[in-house]
Amino acid sequence: MGAKSMSLREDAAALNRIPIQAVGGFLGLQLPRTGMARCPFPDHDDRTPSFHVKKSGTLWICYGCQRRGGSIDFAKVYLAIDFLHAKRWLAEHANFNITLGHAPRRQTKPTHLAAPSPAAKEATEPPPDTALYEDFLCHAPLQTSGTEYLLKRGILQHTISAFRIGQVPNDANFAGDIISKFGFSRVQAAGLLTKNSQDGNWRFLFPPQSILFPFLENDQIVYLQARSLTASASKGKWRNLNHRRRRIYNIDAILEPERASFAICEGVMDALSATVLRYRAIGLIGVSMRLEEKQIRQMRGKQIDILLDWDTAGETRSIELQNELRSFGIASTRKSCPSPGVKDLNDYLVKMKAQT
Repeated sequence: MGAKSMSLREDAAALNRIPIQAVGGFLGLQLPRTGMARCPFPDHDDRTPSFHVKKSGTLWICYGCQRRGGSIDFAKVYLAIDFLHAKRWLAEHANFNITLGHAPRRQTKPTHLAAPSPAAKEATEPPPDTALYEDFLCHAPLQTSGTEYLLKRGILQHTISAFRIGQVPNDANFAGDIISKFGFSRVQAAGLLTKNSQDGNWRFLFPPQSILFPFLENDQIVYLQARSLTASASKGKWRNLNHRRRRIYNIDAILEPERASFAICEGVMDALSATVLRYRAIGLIGVSMRLEEKQIRQMRGKQIDILLDWDTAGETRSIELQNELRSFGIASTRKSCPSPGVKDLNDYLVKMKAQT
């Protein structure tokens, strides 16, 4: 018993020596070796950098969502899985050979490993349940509170309709009706339940009244994101599907015929704001989100305006993105902040609306 416990602790200790920056790389995230960054966790809408990688490079803390830990904990929180599965996931991606009761044997240095491609990550999860998402959205029409919020943020009515924005009903039976129709396992696999949900004891992921944004690819809903109108800052306003990789918002815009202006934005609201401002636009869900090679190639022939947030993280990522696009022969322009005190494109749109 004692020897087995010791080897398990050694497994965890070895994995926790992997730098947080490297763990982020496995997930397709750009994290600093040490220092501050915006929180990368999908359920924390971090507008100002509150995520700190400690001097050792292997410990982290988010002062906004009050979570902390080492490398295994980072994978656990980001992937919304338990500690054991996070340990196994990290061992696989870092090429550690761990066996229950045996110390890990490192095959290669994890910091030299390339991050897994989005396509490889997609292969590890079931395909998007487009039929379930479609049914879900059909029974979640946008309500007055959601319309008023979007109009207040400068999003026009025809844009709201074109993007098929919905809203979770304020109905205690709504989630139960979805599970009755599709079954617990299917709804859970689609990412619509909290991570601790079990058959017979589940909790719905999206709060009542939260605004629903469908992500369309080839006119099919492949992802949903929700924006709560009532959530506290500590819990975050945005909700992403559990156990599902995040998608790029409005990715079909890349396939549209070339227009005068095409923008890469940060987040759903900025992509919608860019549309109001007569751009064809996509939204990266998190400043660290990576474009797939095939998506970048589809941008050839377009002049790209980069409209990421005007903060330190946004400026840093804009430079990286310009270099990345340039390597594919694609011209791009980082647009400067259009007005003092504006932090993102939606802020600018709201300011313009207030002045008219």
